[in-house]
Amino acid sequence: MPDRNSERELRVRFSEDLHRRLGIRCAEFDATIQDLVVDLLERNLSSDSSGPRSATKPEHPAPKECDG
Repeated sequence: MPDRNSERELRVRFSEDLHRRLGIRCAEFDATIQDLVVDLLERNLSSDSSGPRSATKPEHPAPKECDG
């Protein structure tokens, strides 16, 4: 039994289409979904990428000046 402090579990929801494509990619590499997701996360977090497309920070508008 693994040490409870050595691993964490994460539950993720995604579309049926993404799950299908993930399964196809896993079959291509003879890997489990677990293996592929961990590999993708490790590579993304160790790179100089700015993060996922959906996590880009919106620009903040300039503060409005008060009238008065």
